[in-house]
Amino acid sequence: MKLLKYTLLFISLLLLLLFGFMGYSYDQYQDEQSRVRSYHALAFEGYSAIAHGQKQQAQEAYEKAVALYDKESSTLTALADIYQEAGDMKRAGELYTKAYHAKPDETTAYYNAALCDYAQGAYRESIAKILHLVDQHKKDSAYYKLLVANYFKLGENAKAFGYLALLDAEGRYRDNALLKPVWEAYDALDSKPTPTPFVFAYEQTDDPQGLKKIIDRYIQEGKDLKALATARKLLMLEPTSDYAHLAIATLLANHKALKSALPHLLKVQHHTAKSWVLLGGAYQKQKVYDKALSAYEKGLALSREPDTLRAMVVCALKLRDGKRAFEYLNQLEEMAPRLAHKLRYALEINAKIKHTPWQTAWYLLVDRLYEIGGVK
Repeated sequence: MKLLKYTLLFISLLLLLLFGFMGYSYDQYQDEQSRVRSYHALAFEGYSAIAHGQKQQAQEAYEKAVALYDKESSTLTALADIYQEAGDMKRAGELYTKAYHAKPDETTAYYNAALCDYAQGAYRESIAKILHLVDQHKKDSAYYKLLVANYFKLGENAKAFGYLALLDAEGRYRDNALLKPVWEAYDALDSKPTPTPFVFAYEQTDDPQGLKKIIDRYIQEGKDLKALATARKLLMLEPTSDYAHLAIATLLANHKALKSALPHLLKVQHHTAKSWVLLGGAYQKQKVYDKALSAYEKGLALSREPDTLRAMVVCALKLRDGKRAFEYLNQLEEMAPRLAHKLRYALEINAKIKHTPWQTAWYLLVDRLYEIGGVK
């Protein structure tokens, strides 16, 4: 009897702990969902207010939205635009910078942050931002324009006139109010300086091996657009280069341009596990699920990665091949139980299967236990 009593007591305590944990996790989940809904409602309210010319209401809505979530580039930029127009360059610049870091492809946001620095007299900070944009992205006459203005304000006329000479050669920004005093000083020069263009590493060599090293360095430094331009130059020199095709495909895929990556992947002659998986992803994006599965299977044979199996489950379901989808899911459960658990739940949500609060709590509990145990 004592053994039974202690067993029942232990089970009761265990259930109390489980239910308490499940309730806590479910409350967390509900709070998070509530914040997401509130954020989107406020962002939409701000957008609608702007559309109707109600800037004060828009500002209030965007401020509340950003207070809930400050990682969405479009909302940050919209609020920054309002501050910039109101002359609050400090807050505008901070938000533009956040917007750029939230989405590094949004170069306009970072350029606007540099403009805000210039407006506050923070010329060195403005120059640093512009040089970063050039380094990370591309040459742009607007970048030269702002560099000219900053260097002129700092009294570094040799640099200012060198960049301005390039704009002069291109016939750009002659009527720009920002550059008016610089043009006046430049036109008064007895002899014009040699234009100072930006030159990237890949523009200085035609050696294929040298270009490969530059691609690797650009990728390590996170300069994807420079790496892409270098790989394209390498491809012009070596049209059948697997290295160039795979580098271009990988960089495009990293920026969600799988459609553009597909032609390069099809030209790879000696595939790796990575290239097979990329090819599978490109086919999947094109909704050619049978070819996607075939490529994924070849990639999986070379390197058993959980994410590949997850993609295979989805493709099999798209082909209405439940048997294969079930087989892949079972393999995934053996390899990465937590990922399989998440995938099952996501597929049920996608299939519009309604979950009770207890089912949701159970899902969260199992996921948390996997996390605590360090299970993938």
